[in-house]
Amino acid sequence: MFKISTLNQEEYLNIVTTPTPNLKLLQIMPSLLCDARCKHCHIWGNQGWALQESKNNVTEQLDVEILKQFIDDALWQHNTKNFWVLITGGEALLYKHIFTLIDFLNQRQLPIILLSNGSQLKKISEYIVESVSSLTISLDGPEFVHDSIRNKKNLFKDACESILRIIKVKEQKKSLLPGITINCTISPFNIEHIKEFIKTLESLLGVQNIKIKLDINSISSSKDIAINFEPLLHTKTDSGIKYEQLMKRYLNSDASSTWRSFIADNIDMDVKPIKKYLLDLWEQHGVDHSKFVDLEEYFFNYNNVFNRIRCQNPWSTIMIRQNGDVHFCPDLKDFCLGNIYQSEFKEIWNGEKAINFRNYLSNNLFPICNRCCSLFIDYNWPPIKWPLPKKDSSKNVVKS
Repeated sequence: MFKISTLNQEEYLNIVTTPTPNLKLLQIMPSLLCDARCKHCHIWGNQGWALQESKNNVTEQLDVEILKQFIDDALWQHNTKNFWVLITGGEALLYKHIFTLIDFLNQRQLPIILLSNGSQLKKISEYIVESVSSLTISLDGPEFVHDSIRNKKNLFKDACESILRIIKVKEQKKSLLPGITINCTISPFNIEHIKEFIKTLESLLGVQNIKIKLDINSISSSKDIAINFEPLLHTKTDSGIKYEQLMKRYLNSDASSTWRSFIADNIDMDVKPIKKYLLDLWEQHGVDHSKFVDLEEYFFNYNNVFNRIRCQNPWSTIMIRQNGDVHFCPDLKDFCLGNIYQSEFKEIWNGEKAINFRNYLSNNLFPICNRCCSLFIDYNWPPIKWPLPKKDSSKNVVKS
């Protein structure tokens, strides 16, 4: 669940009111290709923006050599040497140069976060264990619910088999990495099945392996699996219209229609039972949930931003899309900062457009940002000490 903040108010205000640009996370969406059609996905889902795009736009993939040059530029020429790389999609493993990219990032000793639906993992489990630091797999319910949400048969089975296979390889190699997180998006599509989902995972993956809100620094066994519950990202129509007006007025920029993929004006679901269940679950696992956002407030009081006064992305994150465009926001194709085919890192990161965007976000929050995960990201992010210990020293590890 999103945290309001891990910092006290004084620490929080000091960070968000006096930020200094410092790249901490480079997000790469090298391809939009995906083998699932998740109902709630803002790209390919019921309201997905990619459904309105031309075939050429949605099948385009990043030139890996240009991408490598851009990353090297960020690393060496501009003294930015301590950031993570998150690879997403679409389904990231469908990118035609995915192994070239991962190998390059490993050569540069950059820790990798890989997001996947799990469909492609089992056949490359050894490579994943050797090459990736953190692996997040989306599972949104028991098998019939998950496969229905994602409009793909056997995806739940494939994902769970992949997790078990990766754990086995980790044991053989005595490796703690990659840290495995199951991400469950709480939405109207699955809210009645969350409790059943946990029981299913306990049966399939082993109750002793499942950790609720496991910190990657606390991984102590190859078998450790974390579960993260993420409430559905959404916005309101009136907030989107106001956002378009603000973009035009203050940044002289037209907004794309991307925000319409997140519209949920009338969310029809009863969150009280799952709220109580999760509270009991966290209590059972000794998780401090005092700073987690309240589910009812999150879904039904859109204007409550839980004291979050600023998005940190413009000071810590950039997203490179499949056509080379660079944005601060990972979800909206608005206010393009530049393109890696045309500009170097410094020209984009410290360019006039980046400065103008930071100046506006210094004192404002766009109305569509109220339910974006970037708003709730921990201001100590990434809260991971690097390098991580890679070897599992527990007694129950299978020797290779």
